[in-house]
Amino acid sequence: MADPLRNETSIPIRPSATPALDEQSIDQLLAGLPSSADAPLHGQTNPRLNRTAESIGSALGTTVGRVRSGLTLVQKRERELARDLSETVSQQAENLSAAVVEKVDRITDVAEERVSQFTRALNEEMGVLRFRAATRIKELRKQAATARDEHPVEAILVIAGAAFVLGFALRVWRSGNDY
Repeated sequence: MADPLRNETSIPIRPSATPALDEQSIDQLLAGLPSSADAPLHGQTNPRLNRTAESIGSALGTTVGRVRSGLTLVQKRERELARDLSETVSQQAENLSAAVVEKVDRITDVAEERVSQFTRALNEEMGVLRFRAATRIKELRKQAATARDEHPVEAILVIAGAAFVLGFALRVWRSGNDY
């Protein structure tokens, strides 16, 4: 039981306003029990007060239980939401990764196809150029043979002139590099 209230202040309390306050506890005052000066407390019970206290205690206990249960439910739901969010993020990351891999594969396939097309076109063009070069070389050989057969002196003079010009150019170039 709670300690009785005592008048420890220097302000005097009027006895007519609060009868026997010094000898009665707060619990007794709140319960409306008579003061210790009026009747002894041992053996006295107030059934209405007991029922009210039991009702309040029961309601308070039920409320605390419900709050704890609610907190447990909230925590459980929070864990479920966190797990669901984690699974959703993981699934979206996997989907995004798969989409990126698919795009890269498509780009690689397109690039390989383009390289293949370019290589084929280049090989075809090289074949055409080889054919043209071979044809031109044959024509030049024919012209050179014709020029040699029809104009042998002029052919020798052209070869000698070309050799002279080439020799002169090499000599100038060597003299410029002989530091």
